[in-house]
Amino acid sequence: DTEVPPDPTPSYPSINQVDDQTNALMLSSIASAAVMYAADELLIDSTMKSRQGVRQTGPFAAARIGKYDLDVAGELDTTVITGLLGYAFNVQNSEVGVFMEMGHGTYDTRTATTEPVGEAEGDGKHNYVGFGIYGNYATPIDWLHVTGYVKGGWLRNEFSVSLDGVSANFDRTSNYWGAHLGAYGEFQASEKLKSRTFLNYFYDGRESEMHTASGSAEVAGAKFHFASFNSHRAQLGSVFEYAYTADLRSYIALTYEYTFKADAKGRAADQYGDLALDGTDLEGSTGIVSLGWTYQNEARDFEFDAGMNGYAGKRRGISAQLQAAWKF
Repeated sequence: DTEVPPDPTPSYPSINQVDDQTNALMLSSIASAAVMYAADELLIDSTMKSRQGVRQTGPFAAARIGKYDLDVAGELDTTVITGLLGYAFNVQNSEVGVFMEMGHGTYDTRTATTEPVGEAEGDGKHNYVGFGIYGNYATPIDWLHVTGYVKGGWLRNEFSVSLDGVSANFDRTSNYWGAHLGAYGEFQASEKLKSRTFLNYFYDGRESEMHTASGSAEVAGAKFHFASFNSHRAQLGSVFEYAYTADLRSYIALTYEYTFKADAKGRAADQYGDLALDGTDLEGSTGIVSLGWTYQNEARDFEFDAGMNGYAGKRRGISAQLQAAWKF
């Protein structure tokens, strides 16, 4: 018999051989979208929904807590607490302002079950702080307003996961940014009923991240690259506000949202080679229903809002918010 010599080339993983459990890392990457989306909505809701005209000059504050289930491959459940502090200026019936946003989120991930590796479970948390400016411009057309903002800040992600039974930990602070452009029209349907129809566009981004795994010796030193995250969303909806009294109003809002792009991609590298990780995305539709109340005192120098939001579709869950504004 002729002896076959051993293959001198080690059998390292190729670019196409990806351990399905590493999908947990892309779930961690896209979890940042839940935080950024919650911050966007708190700002928009604070400056537009259930508002009795443009805000007068003065400070305002808002907070929201929400639980969201993102429709991705596997499972991704998040809880996000967001806060907002700002100062508004009234300029000829238009509004401009500066703001600081901050928040904290926790999330749990579970990859889809595959053979032979099985599922991988992980958990993480986010902390962020950012700053920005916004505007609400009253156009020469009486009923039409144009809105916009730009913002940026820092987002920290800490994530722990077990890959093939081996514990790995990741943490990194990266820059994030966002922008919005929108328009809405207000119509007084009756003495007590007012409607506001809006069209919004949102862009959210987070820079790419390079993580060096820590934890068990088997993974310590492995490098994982999270590609930059960029998301584009559009919303179309209406807010209906009813004046029960001169001081107290209720509102209901119906919103359709479509996410055009929100991809999480990445790569992994260790002593065996370089791997492209399976990506995940949030492209698709979400329906949002909002209910709430607005109180404005008789002196018109204090306003308070409380509301709830329900989500169905690509984003599923519920959130509640409080906001207040003072006039000097």
